[in-house]
Amino acid sequence: MEKCTGIRKVLPWEMPNGTRSFPARSCSYLSRTHPGFPDGEYWIDPNGGSNKDAVKVFCRLNSGETCFSPSISSYQQQNNRNFAKKKYSNQEIWFSQLYNEKPFTYNMEMNQINFLQLLSSKANQQLTLLCNDIQFNDNNLPRLFTNNDKELSKNGSILRYNLLENSCQSTKSTFGKITIEVDTRPQRLPLRDIILPNIINSKQILGLELGRVCFQ
Repeated sequence: MEKCTGIRKVLPWEMPNGTRSFPARSCSYLSRTHPGFPDGEYWIDPNGGSNKDAVKVFCRLNSGETCFSPSISSYQQQNNRNFAKKKYSNQEIWFSQLYNEKPFTYNMEMNQINFLQLLSSKANQQLTLLCNDIQFNDNNLPRLFTNNDKELSKNGSILRYNLLENSCQSTKSTFGKITIEVDTRPQRLPLRDIILPNIINSKQILGLELGRVCFQ
């Protein structure tokens, strides 16, 4: 009988390396088990089941963040004359309505997002609204609709976002942008839609750059 040495070889599935065959549960897990790995794209499987539903994400390994992108990240600026015909004037409207789109979707199935939320303690996301001839001020700012059906506003007591930049403060034909950052509980992200104040007339132009959502 062979003598037991107390040393056992670690099998591949016991230390996932972020490949399609051996995905990690999250980028945080990968950063702990492979501290020398650089930032980049890796495969993860938050629900810990078969690797058939593993998903490729961007890992910020220094901070242990798992990031993935929206299905559509850029909505080109366009003139709103067609929007005005939809009789949205004098009422709030949803960004998805303006572009005849569904609420924002992402490059990860909801089942995997749910498990990633459970594995995380916080999450963040940024977006930038591009504007022309649109005035956003403290009394006229967008609200953000979250993954768990909450609304975030700049001045909310608890449910609020950070306004990083606002150059959309003129009703003249000048281009500007409003950049918003959300740092919140993981259950609230990713963002699903934007609630806009009454901004629609035939001259106004609106676009959107929707950033990655990152869980940590």
